[in-house]
Amino acid sequence: MLARCERPLLALLFCTALGTRLAWAMIIPPYQAPDERAHVRYAEYVVEHRRLPVQPAPELPRLLGQWEQYFQPPLAYVLFAPLTSLLGAAGVAEPRLVYALRLQNAVYGAVTAVIGFWVMAALTPPADPRRWLAAVFMAFLPGFVGTTSAVNNDALANLLCAALWLPLVAARPRRRPWVLGVVLGSACLAKLTVLPLVPMIAVVPLLRGEPPRAVLRDVVIGGGLAALFVAPWMLRNVSLYGEPFGTSLALLTFDWLAVRLPPEAVAAGSAPEPLRAFLQFWGRFGIFGNVSWRGVPAVMIPLALLGITGWLRRNASPGDALTKLAIAFLLAVVLVAGVLISYSLRYYAGWQGRYLYPALLPASALLACGWARWIVPRRPWMAAGALFAILAAVDASVGWKLHRFYAAAAPARWGLRVFL
Repeated sequence: MLARCERPLLALLFCTALGTRLAWAMIIPPYQAPDERAHVRYAEYVVEHRRLPVQPAPELPRLLGQWEQYFQPPLAYVLFAPLTSLLGAAGVAEPRLVYALRLQNAVYGAVTAVIGFWVMAALTPPADPRRWLAAVFMAFLPGFVGTTSAVNNDALANLLCAALWLPLVAARPRRRPWVLGVVLGSACLAKLTVLPLVPMIAVVPLLRGEPPRAVLRDVVIGGGLAALFVAPWMLRNVSLYGEPFGTSLALLTFDWLAVRLPPEAVAAGSAPEPLRAFLQFWGRFGIFGNVSWRGVPAVMIPLALLGITGWLRRNASPGDALTKLAIAFLLAVVLVAGVLISYSLRYYAGWQGRYLYPALLPASALLACGWARWIVPRRPWMAAGALFAILAAVDASVGWKLHRFYAAAAPARWGLRVFL
């Protein structure tokens, strides 16, 4: 349930989150986001050929413009196709197409923050500050703003990862397995980063005290429906690549590419640097992180420590619905981080903080609970307002830094001048 004042505030949160992403999308020149050219090529291929592309062998020269993206699940690119087709038919130049597709991802990012609010609202009483702390953090986390201001399949995948929690906390368990199946299947068709969250379809109901039979029903029906969604794409991969996910060819691509890159680039991409992934989670931008700002972790890490120590300050009410799911949220964060570590130890281009965003909602929920334990009861809204002010200032500072960097590097091809 929502308090009377919360609906307009939620609309304001969505608009400001979207506006921040649009500003960054206009500032950063086309193809200065990681793998952006390859993502655009995938969408254009779907429009031009009316079918999914086939990942080429790594030694083919044309791979230089595609990287490993053609093996990726297709949903994000299918959803990019209508806008790509419309602008292509209108004769819109490719730089403008990039900005338009960024707009679509910006909407995904703002909606993700709204989903975070609704998940927290299902677990907290009206006007509880924890729902706003989590939503504000998701809306304006600098690294997440950067990811959802570029063309990629991460924005849609992260939205669906957040949406997976909605049926898990809903009050109507009879509909849950069917909604779970649709959301989980769609998420797998967006990006396989959702897979670490699959155990949550059993963990969350068990923690909420639901009978094992009902939990088994959710797993069987939801998992089976998701499998039906994903099966055609997996069977296609088996026929083309000999395995269901196409990742083996991607590994060959990385190995082939590493041999041809300068040694310093390979060393920078292959070194086991968990700290780099941690810093990228907060905010590191551009290809290979060539645009970053030390002020981001300097602000965000103390905020995270404040949330963590909040958990140690005093015990929460044992009957609180959100507290009951703390183990599930923590487990989701650990599983996503574990998959990132496993991935990074095998691929030379690992340790990318954006691969932690499938756990953004549970991480935000945990931090929000910790922050809330520092709040003076008579001033619950001040904490959410202060967090908004801090993150808005950080986002504005990073946006200005990006503006100055790219305006100086390529003033004739920058931002709004290209779009307009």
